[in-house]
Amino acid sequence: MLPNGVRTTAVPVKVSGQNLSGRELFDEILGGEWDYEKIKNIDPEEIATRVRDAGIVGLGGATFPTHVKLISGREKGVELLIVNGCECEPYLTADHRVMLEATRAVLCGALLAARACGGAGIVVAVEDNKPDAARALEREATGTDIRIVTVKTKYPMGGERELVPAVTGRVIPAGGLPLDVGVVVINVGTAAAIARAVLRGGALTHRVVTVTGAVHQPGNVLAPIGAPCRELIAFCGGLKPDAARIVAGGPMMGFALADLDTPLTKGTSGLVVLSREDIEREAETECVRCARCVDVCPTRLVPTKIALAARHELWDRAEELHASDCIECGCCAYVCPARIPLVQLIKVAKARIAEKRRKTG
Repeated sequence: MLPNGVRTTAVPVKVSGQNLSGRELFDEILGGEWDYEKIKNIDPEEIATRVRDAGIVGLGGATFPTHVKLISGREKGVELLIVNGCECEPYLTADHRVMLEATRAVLCGALLAARACGGAGIVVAVEDNKPDAARALEREATGTDIRIVTVKTKYPMGGERELVPAVTGRVIPAGGLPLDVGVVVINVGTAAAIARAVLRGGALTHRVVTVTGAVHQPGNVLAPIGAPCRELIAFCGGLKPDAARIVAGGPMMGFALADLDTPLTKGTSGLVVLSREDIEREAETECVRCARCVDVCPTRLVPTKIALAARHELWDRAEELHASDCIECGCCAYVCPARIPLVQLIKVAKARIAEKRRKTG
């Protein structure tokens, strides 16, 4: 079972040859020397092919196939590649560490991705609460055309619909993609994976994941895809006595795990162990029509109306209210004084709308 509750077929693998660990493993995947000059002679189509063959997807959580973005970007003639370093979920610091410790790999991946997109300009966007990462990127970007831009630290700035307007002033249309406004967005971890795939011939076998909360030794771990969450927690000293819930991803958009043998996936950026105090929740009451959920919705929806439609199984009404545009950031549920599970209800509505669309072709 995957972190989102979906069951899938698993393929067991064994290490062939030397099983690296520690600093050797880090240097083989993210560290060591990276040569900007090699990039100039690599064919754009070859970059996309190597990214596809390496199994690279968006490591920010969406897990959309990266080679499709690159090919679509070239076909549509996009103007800008944004490398997303805005890790806005509470507790998570994996991308921050990647920007600090694999800076040159991130920038090499950005140059390769931009070349695959047909020569798009490059901006690396970093929240202003990570000045050390911005400085590290600026130092390594010297002599290149890469711009480092700091944006306001505000959840959910890591989402494409918030990041693209913050960097470019362009608004992604409802139901649209960054491609529709001439932009491709990739995560910093994805950029580093692109560099490894193209310059070193390595597949996406590992990712950096934050393990934090009610564990004895919280930290960021470079771990193999497929490793049981149980092993990651054990590596970080095990659970504290007050541990009550384990969330794959961040506390706002993540999924509570039902089984500690759930594997680490390409889209799992963190394991957050919440304590009993963290998950204490007041009882749900009636909506008081305060409109706080409307005020905080980054997509400008009316969450309480969509949730009400979902409760009464009015799927056409939920679709009219643009339920499918919800990015499931959790802001509405976080501020709701009535403690209504708005995100969960909207997720149900989105699933039913998608099911209806599949049936109608």
